[in-house]
Parts: sequence; C-alpha cells; structure tokens
Amino acid sequence: MKSKETSLKKVKERLSRLTDDQLLEIINSNSPRHTSEKFLSKKELEIREYLRYNKKHKDQISENKSKPTKLFIPFYKRFDLKIIFENLFFVLLTISFGSLITYFTIYYIPEPDYSQYDTPTSAIIQNITENNGFSHGASGTSLITNSFNVIYNYEVNQKYYSDTCIILNKLVNAKFLKELNSKLRNGTIPILYESKRPKESIIDRRKFN
Repeated sequence: MKSKETSLKKVKERLSRLTDDQLLEIINSNSPRHTSEKFLSKKELEIREYLRYNKKHKDQISENKSKPTKLFIPFYKRFDLKIIFENLFFVLLTISFGSLITYFTIYYIPEPDYSQYDTPTSAIIQNITENNGFSHGASGTSLITNSFNVIYNYEVNQKYYSDTCIILNKLVNAKFLKELNSKLRNGTIPILYESKRPKESIIDRRKFN
C-alpha cells in the first residue's frame, strides 16, 4: 500500500512539472498508459484552470459571493462552437444543393413555347418509341430510357402531315406519357400548328392538365 502511494506521489510530482500541452497529449494519447496517469493529468489541468480562473476573477468573485457559483468547465472539455456551426452550414449547403439537383433531374421541365403555333387541330398517334442510352455508375453500366418519341399524324386542308414530339423520361411526365400511350392508335390528341407552315406543330399539353 505504501509503495502504491509513493508511486502515485511520484507521478503527481512528474505531472506537475509538465506543461498544459504535454498533459493534453497524455489525456488524448492512444498509447497504452496507466488509467491513473490519465486521470491525474485531467485533475492537474482542472486545478490549474481553477487557479487561473480565480486569479483572473478574484475581485469579481469577492463581490459576488452571495450569487450562485457558476459551473466551471475545463477548457479541454469546451465545445468549439465555430467548428460546429461551420460543419452545420456545410451539411445544410450540401442538402440544399442535392435537393436542387434532384428537382431539376426528376421534376423540372421547361414550359413549351406555344406562341408561334396559332391553329388547333387533332392528331392520331402513330407510334411511341424509346430513346435509350447508357448510364455509368458504381454498380456498372446500365441501359436507361432518356426520352420518348411520340410520332403523330394530322390533316390540314386535305393534306396529311407527320411530326414527332420528344418527351423526357421524368417523373413529372409519367401521367402525361400514360395518357399518350392510352391514345396510341385509339383516339386523337390535341395539337397546335403554324397556319403559315402547317408541317410545324406541337402537342398541346395544356389540354391534358
């Protein structure tokens, strides 16, 4: 027992001669040290911090003896709020950027310009074909459908025309594509064409909403 107390006393004396940084190295070290050495290092730092705190605020402490004692937290246990807020900002920025990419990839489609098409009529869908491509990812290369070609026929002044409308394969177009498929060679769809150039036309998607 006496030998153990002597050993602890020597450790305390040795730790008392170390700097704060050296004590922190002992506390944070991953090397196999005796538990009591790390514990005593923490206690030594707490004592030093307390003494420094009292020395700095001696006058203030004497004036506020009647007030509740403020909990003192050693400096090596305090949170670095700057790093926390920086990491939080980075996470929020990443989430926002990812949400924008998801929106433009899955949902966003540009609004068609109908201004140049001045005459409405009906058309018959002749065929719907896929435009396929390759996607390269972590799991390898896969074949995906990028868009669909909607081929339709219509008549203007007893003359027949054929045109193609490309529909992107996006979630927002799923319902529209389903309706177009239901009209394939079975019924008509609304379109607009240029009266001066009847071969230029567009599917009037507004009629499907």
